[in-house]
Order: sequence, then structure tokens, then C-alpha cells
Amino acid sequence: MAVSQSPVVGMLVTNTKAPIIDTGVESNKDLKTGKSTCISILGLIATGDCSIDKAKKDGNISKVVSIEYESFSVLGFYASYTTIVKGKGTDSKDDSNDNQGRDSNQRRGSLQRGSR
Repeated sequence: MAVSQSPVVGMLVTNTKAPIIDTGVESNKDLKTGKSTCISILGLIATGDCSIDKAKKDGNISKVVSIEYESFSVLGFYASYTTIVKGKGTDSKDDSNDNQGRDSNQRRGSLQRGSR
């Protein structure tokens, strides 16, 4: 029988979404989303990578803001579990602005040192 983790289970169909963690640090504005999924067929075959790391790579996320999961199953024949990660990426506007600020501060420091 194919089943997956869920806060509630339906005998015929289960289709749920629930939080795992939410840092509350960032707003949902400009967040990237990555997903990773595992599936089970008849409870005999189970495959996939539904890890947080895989979801982070899928969304190009470096700073995690929240993690959720989706669970789906039908009559025990088929089940899937999807990890959903939301966060900031390495190429986000905030990161590039921070890098530009650091770069200009470094240039100012080297100019001041060179003028002495």
C-alpha cells in the first residue's frame, strides 16, 4: 500500500499541504521556491529525492525562509511527498546590493591607504 506522511489521511484520496518550519524573518516578497519529490507505487516501489538540499538546489536558494510539504495519495496505489523550500537566492537583489556596498567600501579603503 502506497502512503505518505500527512497531518490527516483520507481512505480514498489524501491531498494536504502543511508547514514544517517558517523563520518569520523575511516577507514572502521576492522569495524563490524550490521543490523536491519522492513517489511510491503500490507500496512496492519508492523512489526520488525529497530532501531539503535537493529543493534548495532546485530553487537556487542559499538562505531558507520556510519549508512546507505536500502529500498526495490515491487508494494506496500511488503516493507522493513534495518538500517545498522558500528563500533568498545567491543572485537576489539584496545579496548583490550587499556585495556592491562591500566592494565600494573596499575601494575607498584602498584609495585612502594609497594616498598616505
